[in-house]
Amino acid sequence: MPSFVKKLLTLPFAIGLCVGIAATAAGTLGSDLFTDVQRGAYYDEAIGEMYDLGIIKGYDNGRFGPNDYVTRGQIAVMFARFADMNGGGSRPDDEENDEEEEEEASSSAQSSSSSIAAANIPPEGAIRFTAKSFTVNETAGVATVSVVRTNGNAGAVSVDYKILSGSATPGSDYTLTTGTVNFAVRETSKTFTIPIGDDTATEGTESITIQLHNVKGGAILSTPSSAQLNIVDNETTSTSAAGTSASSAGHEVAFNAASYAVAENGGTIAVTLKRSGGTGPVTVNYTLTNGSAVLGSEYSTTNGSVTFEGSDTLKTFPVAVIDDSAIDGNKTLTMALGSPTGGAKLGNPATAVLTIIDNETTAAATGSLKFSSNTYVVSEGESALITVSRVGGTIGTVSVSYSTANGSAQAGSDYTSVSGTLTFLAGESSKTFAVHTFTDGVASEGQETLSLTLSSPTAGAVLMTPSTATLRIDG
Repeated sequence: MPSFVKKLLTLPFAIGLCVGIAATAAGTLGSDLFTDVQRGAYYDEAIGEMYDLGIIKGYDNGRFGPNDYVTRGQIAVMFARFADMNGGGSRPDDEENDEEEEEEASSSAQSSSSSIAAANIPPEGAIRFTAKSFTVNETAGVATVSVVRTNGNAGAVSVDYKILSGSATPGSDYTLTTGTVNFAVRETSKTFTIPIGDDTATEGTESITIQLHNVKGGAILSTPSSAQLNIVDNETTSTSAAGTSASSAGHEVAFNAASYAVAENGGTIAVTLKRSGGTGPVTVNYTLTNGSAVLGSEYSTTNGSVTFEGSDTLKTFPVAVIDDSAIDGNKTLTMALGSPTGGAKLGNPATAVLTIIDNETTAAATGSLKFSSNTYVVSEGESALITVSRVGGTIGTVSVSYSTANGSAQAGSDYTSVSGTLTFLAGESSKTFAVHTFTDGVASEGQETLSLTLSSPTAGAVLMTPSTATLRIDG
């Protein structure tokens, strides 16, 4: 297997994001680049990472199309980009043609990259830090470091962590710490703490390196498996003059994003809150309100509170979701903040929407419905057999409506107008309906056309292109 293919199959992709303190993200987020990528979605970080590497692009209108599908030709374009990264390259004469192919294929190749990269990751998942670096003020007392399990949550797994030497001094700047992070079945995010010491020396920001190792339970390590912890010296920053009082003009607590998403079989999602404009202890309450998602059926987390200590700027709270076997579509709930203490006030956004993605209605489950062609041709007086395809999955029974509409061909004189419903049973991937045409004896008419339309898919199936088509009647 070529080396660039191996790299593709082992690249890590984020399914959750959990940050306990200020962190430098491991890569650009897809939601920062594309208007239709939901911030906090399980594919948000993966899209940004692949964009940074130059492997994927988006549409010219600023969309990414995270639910679009991929062809074999588009996969070839994506692999070719990996080959270019690894020295394979393309011939200079081919570069212009390559660009045209890449623009045409970009969205579908992009949306498929996550599933391909996960192919060699075991069902127990891959474990990594949520960021390449973390930052904490030396007055904070502890640094909270976050670890996630991505691309799988089967079984109980564990990973050890240790501290390597750096410019910070053990004993005075931090406590040398080792330990183990344990993930229970379906758990995808965890944190551990490192005690931080506050001294009176003016020594600037110092750092240590934290390393993950010794994974057990079937999971593997992903990147980044080492991270830098920066300890900010309060004697050399303006924070020492500010003291530890939480009171400050503009001191606010808010959600880190306006929307979040988690697969219903994802176990939990860590929802991140941010604090700006102040320090000191602050507590804020959060409440979860049913939307289409119902407490006890789609999620189990109830109301609670989050406390910021010292100079903490980011905190998380978990929302546990419930996996069922029903094909019932995506569900949403609303999260709201309230009653902040310590002189803080609510910032924007103070509410956020959590979407629970129904794993039974993804492309790998119920599938998508489309015409098999953009154009069908029939001779006058014959019946056209129109094929509708179900792609991406055949789990469960789904249906879709179809109809005809006049173009230059007129119902009653050139063809028989039809409408109806096609039902696909579990495992079925193709259905047909017929459109009958008439011989009217008018030689001057030549070619005439009518339009075909699919609509109203059921049971979690979705429409994909082409969901409209043209039937041409040759006279």
